[in-house]
Parts: sequence; structure tokens; C-alpha cells
Amino acid sequence: MTITVSKTQEKRASRAAEAAEFVKSRRQIQYMILESNFDAGVRMFQDNVDNMSETDKAFIEEQMSQQRAALDKLREDFGLKLPPK
Repeated sequence: MTITVSKTQEKRASRAAEAAEFVKSRRQIQYMILESNFDAGVRMFQDNVDNMSETDKAFIEEQMSQQRAALDKLREDFGLKLPPK
């Protein structure tokens, strides 16, 4: 038994695949930007850690830990790649 697909169905499937690929590439770009911003924040923290109080350090380290976990979850949920370092 042969199943035939109309040209309209083929076009819809093709467009859906293109849209899914576009969304995935946009997510990858957005993820790379978030990673870059996070890394810049970590570097800024490391450069200024000597000038901070212990409570500020603890607070920022906790925030960094939460942000790292959120980025890791985002990467896993959408199957994204780590940006090159």
C-alpha cells in the first residue's frame, strides 16, 4: 500500500522543518550571548572580589550558582551546544 503526499503537504512539512531549524539556530545564538554575558560578569566579579565584603561575595556567588544552573538547564532542555571558549 502506497501513501501519497500532496505537494501542499510536502510544502507544509518543508516549511515546518525550516521553521524548527530557524528557531533552534536563534536559540543557540541567544544562548551563546547569555553565556558570554555570564562569563563577562564572572570576570568582573573576579577582578573586584578583593574590594567586596564577605556578605556581598556570598550573595554574588549564590547568584552566580543559580544563573549557572539556569543556563545549564536551558542548554539541556533545548539541546544546545556549549559556545567555544
